[in-house]
Amino acid sequence: MWVFFVSRLKAVKAVLATLRSKLDAIVAGITEVNTSILSFVVKIDEIITLLKDIREVLFLISLKTFPPGPMGYQIVGEKPGEGEEMADIIVYDVNLPALDVPNDVVSRELTVVTGGETTVITVGPNDTVVPGLEAEQDATVDLTLVNVDDSGNRSGPSLFSFVAVDTIAPPVPGNLGVVIVDEIIDPSPAV
Repeated sequence: MWVFFVSRLKAVKAVLATLRSKLDAIVAGITEVNTSILSFVVKIDEIITLLKDIREVLFLISLKTFPPGPMGYQIVGEKPGEGEEMADIIVYDVNLPALDVPNDVVSRELTVVTGGETTVITVGPNDTVVPGLEAEQDATVDLTLVNVDDSGNRSGPSLFSFVAVDTIAPPVPGNLGVVIVDEIIDPSPAV
């Protein structure tokens, strides 16, 4: 999130620097000794236009919604596919970043793409976990999260991808047992 914010700030800084140099040029033009009233009025109009441009940039900065922070995942289990005995479906939870406070987010949309299928899950603004999602073993899972505010505005996306690798060990075997079934006499004499 900070990388996006920093890049936006650098872009705004560059625009403001350009506007500043234009404003300096206008001010220099105004201070010339041979400035006529007509050219002064033209310069004032240019200043007004630049101020409107600055106001627009500041307005856009104030309206920009930044993407949610980074997501994560946790593999929580595995299960067999339909009609199969082998556990080849990976069950995982998606960990969502907490929202900054205050905010006007009313919902969040998590888009999950795996195996060519896309699923959109809408969750509440305070939800931090989307549990029990499934993917085929070794499938790539692409996640996209956006925040939606009370006016329907959508933030930029937070993206995350992982491969659903089976990291779950099989269950421990049951208890071993021994049954004595016979006794054999040792033919060698004991000393």
